[in-house]
Amino acid sequence: MRVLYFFSVWLHILAAITWIGGMLFLVLVVVPWMRQGHRIEAGAFLRETGVRFRNVGWTCFGILLVTGTFNLWVRGVRLENFTSPEWLSSSFGQTVVLKLAFFVAVLVVSSVHDFVVGPRATVAIERGPGSPEAMALRRRASMLGRLNLLFALVLVALGVMIVRGALVQMGPHAIDRTKWSWDAVDENPFFCPDPDMATFYETYLDEVRKAGSSVGAVIEVIAHGLPAGLGAPIYGKLDQDI
Repeated sequence: MRVLYFFSVWLHILAAITWIGGMLFLVLVVVPWMRQGHRIEAGAFLRETGVRFRNVGWTCFGILLVTGTFNLWVRGVRLENFTSPEWLSSSFGQTVVLKLAFFVAVLVVSSVHDFVVGPRATVAIERGPGSPEAMALRRRASMLGRLNLLFALVLVALGVMIVRGALVQMGPHAIDRTKWSWDAVDENPFFCPDPDMATFYETYLDEVRKAGSSVGAVIEVIAHGLPAGLGAPIYGKLDQDI
């Protein structure tokens, strides 16, 4: 099961890279090229490549849906979790729900772009590259592409949020875990979840620096939603798998 899970995660990431890479190519390369006046070639380019990229994109969506569902199942997420107030109020549950919501939004925007606006824009550009209709449809398709890219970047950010870390000790001075706040981590230069200790660390580290010395620290990393049973006490320790 562990090998299958890792393969599923690898395939999930590969599909995301393929799709997002294609979106970046369209937004950063194709759109600027069309704005430089290459509108006569644009119709042929969109006709010949649009269908192929659409097939690749929707194949990636299918892979993301299947592997994403399997990955959540391995991590212990079940349908009943989505009706559990306790799970929905957890950081992992909220991240999963947000990712699903943005993925649905991506599917909706992609459907409109790939099956409605995109084909109409291609026909209009071939018929009259400089016509008002072609210009309007091209702008609309470009706007949908940028919106989809934005949603894709948000999905990547949500994926990163599942694994987070914080400074929990500097020298002999540990934080007060009852004051742990993830919001505080981004509000101080030490990425410390205890606001009071973050202030203390600033003074303490300055004193250590002036004394010409150094001090160690402890960083704690928290990975939400790991599959049960990951790792073994001797030959498959968690730090080896990571």
